[in-house]
Amino acid sequence: MKLTDILRKIFYREEPKVTKRKVSRDYYDPRREKEGRFAKISGDIYQEQEVGAMPEEVQREKNRETIIKGAIIFGVVLTLAVSFLIYLRVTSNTYNDDKVRINIIGQERVESPTRAKYEIEVKNDNLVELENAAVFVEGPFLGKFVQSEEVEVQNERWVKKNLGTIGKKSSKKFSIEIDFLASKQDQVYINVQLEYQPKNFSSQFSASASKDILVIPSSLTLKLVPTSQAASGEKIAVDVFVKNESESPRENIFVELNYPEDFSFLKGEPEPTTGNNRWLISKINPQEEQKIKIEGTLEGLYETVKQIRGVLKEEYQGGERVIFDTEAVIRMVTDRLALQQVVSQENVYAGQSLTYDVFFRNSSPIALRDLILTQHISSAIINKESVYPANGGFYNSRENTITWKASDVPELKVLEPNQQAKVSFTVSLQENLPAKNKDDKNFKIVSQAEIHSLDVDSPIGHNKKIFSSNKEVLVNSKLILEREIVQKDELISTEGPIPLEVDKETTFLVKLRVLNTSNDLKNVTLKTSLPSGVAWKSQVEPTNSGIEFNERTNELSWFIGTVDAHTGFLKPAIPLAFKIGITPSQNQIREAPDLLNNLVIFADDTFTKKKIQYEFGGANTGSVRDIRESRVMPASQSEQEQSTQTNEDASSTNLQESSTTTPTQ
Repeated sequence: MKLTDILRKIFYREEPKVTKRKVSRDYYDPRREKEGRFAKISGDIYQEQEVGAMPEEVQREKNRETIIKGAIIFGVVLTLAVSFLIYLRVTSNTYNDDKVRINIIGQERVESPTRAKYEIEVKNDNLVELENAAVFVEGPFLGKFVQSEEVEVQNERWVKKNLGTIGKKSSKKFSIEIDFLASKQDQVYINVQLEYQPKNFSSQFSASASKDILVIPSSLTLKLVPTSQAASGEKIAVDVFVKNESESPRENIFVELNYPEDFSFLKGEPEPTTGNNRWLISKINPQEEQKIKIEGTLEGLYETVKQIRGVLKEEYQGGERVIFDTEAVIRMVTDRLALQQVVSQENVYAGQSLTYDVFFRNSSPIALRDLILTQHISSAIINKESVYPANGGFYNSRENTITWKASDVPELKVLEPNQQAKVSFTVSLQENLPAKNKDDKNFKIVSQAEIHSLDVDSPIGHNKKIFSSNKEVLVNSKLILEREIVQKDELISTEGPIPLEVDKETTFLVKLRVLNTSNDLKNVTLKTSLPSGVAWKSQVEPTNSGIEFNERTNELSWFIGTVDAHTGFLKPAIPLAFKIGITPSQNQIREAPDLLNNLVIFADDTFTKKKIQYEFGGANTGSVRDIRESRVMPASQSEQEQSTQTNEDASSTNLQESSTTTPTQ
């Protein structure tokens, strides 16, 4: 027997057998009796025989293992608790929002105009670094930031500075400069916003600070006093006052005005030093006030507001700086008299006519008497012999004006409130546009209507004259095509009988020259076609002219490209020559066969911004310059005619075709 079996037999008894027996519902259990209660058991009850006790050494070993396990578990729990407390202690000492501070160092009181410097300091007293730190500074509304390499100036009111990483227990600084400008004393602010992320933190944090600044205005002041209201087209006046409120004189002060849109300067007293909006005040004494008066006309829609801005400047560090600025407004009111020009065309060609209708209406609440209506026309290409005013008006060819009075138009005697009337006139353009020098280009016709009544209610006498807005009609360039057909020429050789003979081919040379007058043209293309009985001989000069011929359709395209103004006048014309042939049939005897169909040139006018086209007539053998007989002859007569045929002089004048031009809309 094995030793283990002997030990088991000595120290352990065999497990008792469990017997099963049936019992009634009420059963007395001795063990339960010790606990002071009966056992109410339903079903089978198992009685266990007594089992032998476990040895004492084994029991002690088991208890020791239990104690060791409990100690280990307690140690682990204690270690975790201590670690957590240490973590809380360490983190509470590492980062705190209150330990991130922003300081703004600089003047708290400034006198305009001045440039002030401020230092921004970001201080980190934490035991952890601040990463991705960026500072945003909002400037005061009475100042603007000065461009600097140290900071990123986003606009006059905002700058940004990337600080990167700010170490623990450290700080970073940077500077900004602000130009202050104030017309009155005011309290302004500099606001600073810091955004950052503590190291090993995933959240974004921010901090902010601000600084109050008292701004004192300049001792030099500027005041604008314009006409408070005006109707469109009326004359306005602006009084400008410059005052030195200090106890010392000032020198070399500049006054600069920014006029509203649609303002036309007429004059200034004194005259401007530069342009029409800048004056130099050489010296202004203490408590002295100087005045500048400006006059001009202003256009605008009813109930809109026009703004005039004025600034004072002085020399500063090799340049200039603004020391005071201000603004004033003018309110637009309804016209006392409404004038409108309506013209028949926006673009016109040389030789064409224009019809103008001029409408006038009384917009005031009172009747207007004894009105005079004057129409101004300005253009170097008007045919003065073809200006025809309707309604009995008078055209003054010396002053280029048409005048209507009450004797011509009854409504001009008394024009009631809201009453409207009109006059008309026509003008014609010269057939040939001038091209004598480089300035003869981009022609236009400018017109303006004027009506006058002493009853117009306006504080300024000039405003009793009401002017319409200018009307401009742009003149398209006139393109000329010179065409010549010859039978003999040294440029390209030709052959065949003259006069033309049935069933025998005769070749001709078509020569074209393109000329242009007043405007630059681009995308110029000539298109034409050959009659079915005419053959394309594939000989062209110059050879690189951009010619394309479709043999199936007999269509010819010449891509010319750009044609400058004055081409053919102050610059060489653009030439083209090509060879064609014709073999007459018997049904063409005694006829002059067609050689070339109509020609059309398409172009974009760079001045008028219109797509335009020019049309020219075709040609037959009757257009051939150097032959006497252009008709087709029978063979027998052809031999007799050929003996007497002489070529015309090669120096005869070219045949020039005038164009019929219509814009392509």
